[in-house]
Amino acid sequence: MKSIVSQLAFADGEVLVTGEMNELEKASFLSTLNKMAEKKKNTGKEMFVGVTRVLSDNESKVFFEKVKGQYPEMDIKIPFLTVMETLQYKPAESAAKVQCPVLVVIVGQDSVNPPEQGKALYDAVASGTKELYEEADACHYDIYEGAFF
Repeated sequence: MKSIVSQLAFADGEVLVTGEMNELEKASFLSTLNKMAEKKKNTGKEMFVGVTRVLSDNESKVFFEKVKGQYPEMDIKIPFLTVMETLQYKPAESAAKVQCPVLVVIVGQDSVNPPEQGKALYDAVASGTKELYEEADACHYDIYEGAFF
């Protein structure tokens, strides 16, 4: 691998998903996820939900509503346990081992993966050759089309 470009990423899935929850809310949420994981393990069945049940922020809801007309194949259901996988994903731990050049791209108005998460990922990168690029006025999905693309 010669270089890495990380675009609109996060550093810590648990912080991303549960960061706004108080301890009681977090415990209840994790308990529900654990019950769902146990059910999947025991029965092989799991709950599938619309993408915006997992990506439930307003920015994602608006984006998916807009594009599903253009791209009907994006109107899918995904496993709700994707949330558990996101909780367990901690890219900053891997970034601490990276030695090749790295570019981390963030947007300043991101409500999906807040810019603080991208900055934390950048800070975790071990490489001495790294750059943080920010489009301060862009939202998460703006980076895929239009003026910020």
